[in-house]
Amino acid sequence: EDRRIALKVLHPHLFQRKGFFKRFQREAWAGEQVRHPNVVRTYDCGLQMDGDTPYCVLVMEYVEGQTLRALLDSLGLVPEAMLREIALQIASGLEAIHSAGIVHRDLKPENVLITKDHEIRIMDLGVARLTQVSTVLTKEGQFAGSLIYAAPEQFRATGVGPAADLYSLGVTLYELAAGVNPFLGEEAAAVMRAH
Repeated sequence: EDRRIALKVLHPHLFQRKGFFKRFQREAWAGEQVRHPNVVRTYDCGLQMDGDTPYCVLVMEYVEGQTLRALLDSLGLVPEAMLREIALQIASGLEAIHSAGIVHRDLKPENVLITKDHEIRIMDLGVARLTQVSTVLTKEGQFAGSLIYAAPEQFRATGVGPAADLYSLGVTLYELAAGVNPFLGEEAAAVMRAH
């Protein structure tokens, strides 16, 4: 059995931002709740001090592969048969995430790995949100997620549920098939209008 792990370290300067540590802890907790072959597993989260400098470390399953962004960059366009398999595996991983009461909220090609055996792994639950949680840990008016992949309801920061992840999946699959994101725009307002 492979015992390699991946470590994600919270940079000390980010630790000072209000709510950032809570979001980091939430990512750890969310990752621990989901055990599925299409989701990168989180094992633990710990806080260490080096003098007065805090370091928070997220301990995750090590997955060797490339992001879907790197795959798209190397292929130009993803072939239809591969695209269908990617869609099926991401949907399966999202079903597990949603069954745990979590919404990913930042599904995009950079947050999905593909292994050399063509296994898909969703990663980075950094902006994930429990569907039952009513307290928003982002500042009022601060957007959580990636604008060009976000569902329209994410701009309001209310009523964000599993459907938002499915919307982001659709945008991701479109980009893999067409080679370009349908919502690219020069400014945030134009992107939001396009959505």
